Amino acid sequence: EYPTARRDRFVNVLGLPRYDADVLTAEKATADYFEQTLALLSSANRKNPKENAKSVSNWVMTDVLRVLSEKKISLREFPIQPARLAAMIGLIHDGTVSGKIAKDLFDEMLSKPDEPRVIVKREGWIQVSDTAAIENAVSEVISANPQQVEKYLAGNEKVFGYFVGETMKRMKGKGNPRIVNDILRKHLESKRS
Repeated sequence: EYPTARRDRFVNVLGLPRYDADVLTAEKATADYFEQTLALLSSANRKNPKENAKSVSNWVMTDVLRVLSEKKISLREFPIQPARLAAMIGLIHDGTVSGKIAKDLFDEMLSKPDEPRVIVKREGWIQVSDTAAIENAVSEVISANPQQVEKYLAGNEKVFGYFVGETMKRMKGKGNPRIVNDILRKHLESKRS
């Protein structure tokens, strides 16, 4: 398959932006790595194939290519093979780790040959989706910041990000962001009555 045909397939079939497709098909090895990772991820999860493609594209373009450039190595020398990258992205998709923790996990995978799930367990990086623990952290953050609550209730929507950040800090970055957002919104809105 010619690079231009492959690029067009990435755009038309996988739904990638043209820029992503251009970067991924600039070198055959990069396109092969991307497709192998995508195939492994897609066989392991039931997400929309276009969603999988964008996730893999983001990691390859942002993190994999950065490391190759910094270390001046080729993909053959890169320590994270497609199966391990696919497994790591799968942990994000299934809610085991947050995107923030995934960055630490990626860095750890560069120096350790262990499977991502093994590293996550060993380091204690499993994301907290326990609503009771999140409710507790949210309550503490709201109680400790009455001025910010007033700003939010007065219509300053930007303050919401502050609450998210403080809650995540309190949970050491392990809170499930979607659940944190939902619970925070509920708690803050309940203050209106």
